[in-house]
Amino acid sequence: MTKSRLELITDAILAIIMTIMALEIHTPAAPTLKAFGTILVPLFAFFVSFFGLTNLWLAHHHLFKQVKRISYRTVFLNMALLFWVTLVPVSTSWVADYPQKALPEQFFIIIQLGWFVFIDLLIRSVHYDNPNLDTNLHITNWWTNGLFILFLIFPIPYSGLVLGSLVMIRVPILWIRRERHGELD
Repeated sequence: MTKSRLELITDAILAIIMTIMALEIHTPAAPTLKAFGTILVPLFAFFVSFFGLTNLWLAHHHLFKQVKRISYRTVFLNMALLFWVTLVPVSTSWVADYPQKALPEQFFIIIQLGWFVFIDLLIRSVHYDNPNLDTNLHITNWWTNGLFILFLIFPIPYSGLVLGSLVMIRVPILWIRRERHGELD
């Protein structure tokens, strides 16, 4: 398997997922502010998931930029990541429809936590396959995972969306800092 084929399938699936999420947002029932208010939570859920996937896409691109060798373990982990990520439209739609209910919030958090775990495993696999790889890429850390687990155990209304937005804001800030310090090209 070549690096370009793996990147192509990943790019295609992420683009399809983002498109599906956009299609899940329905127009307001009437041309009024009140009707527009009914789609604010779905728009916010879409925003959080879309930019979360954008962060994933950027990390994936940065990770594979210098890769020379791809093992079947790496291919499998990438496909497992993509499988997990294909559940993002389902979790986004469900949490948008029922943001104050525990089960949709927990499912949304499980999906986010799951793809964090798989991207972390993918990073480790790529580094194992390419020991001379010069990337200092970390997606998750103890406090991020701890917050996800805390809200998974004790869900409160909108917790998945709030937590997702905090992570979604934190990641671009880290990318911009790394770029300023010359760690990215």
